[in-house]
Amino acid sequence: MQSPMERAALLTFSEVQALVKMGRTWIYAEIKAGRFPAPIRLSYRASRWNAGQIYDYLTALSEEGMRE
Repeated sequence: MQSPMERAALLTFSEVQALVKMGRTWIYAEIKAGRFPAPIRLSYRASRWNAGQIYDYLTALSEEGMRE
C-alpha cells in the first residue's frame, strides 16, 4: 500500500515505463484507446502521470490476471 504522498507523486515517462515494463508505442496506444491513464500536461514539453492512477492501473491488471 502506498502512502498518500506516494500516490500524489507525479511520475516522468521513464518512471511510468519502468513500472509497467512496456514501450512508448504500447503506452501511447493504450492511452488513445482509453485503457491507460493519460498524462497531466504541465507545459508544452512536460507531461507527468499521477502515481496513484498508475498504481491503480497495475493493481487492476494484476487482479484481472488472477481471475483468469
